[in-house]
Amino acid sequence: MDGFSTIPQKMFKHFPLIPRLIKMYKCKLVVELLTWHLISANLDGLIHNVANSITWRHINEKWPKFAIDTRNARLGLALNGVNPFDDLSSCHSTWLVVLFNYNLPP
Repeated sequence: MDGFSTIPQKMFKHFPLIPRLIKMYKCKLVVELLTWHLISANLDGLIHNVANSITWRHINEKWPKFAIDTRNARLGLALNGVNPFDDLSSCHSTWLVVLFNYNLPP
């Protein structure tokens, strides 16, 4: 046997979200930054940042109880899959997963 398995192996590396959020909310400086969107709100109708977007307003209107506490975490998820060996029949792929915290200032 050559040491390679023909069965696809799944390997996941992750950073647990809940402990990181808890650490974030324990830091006084970060907690102050979580409300930046209220302080820097632009009322001129133009989109200067994500807090002025239609989606942000939609979330506030659809879930008003969530919008009441300005520190509630608004997270964005971005995914991108890559086949590192450029072989479409290969069962190997790599996925980059990024989670953005939109509560923090840009």
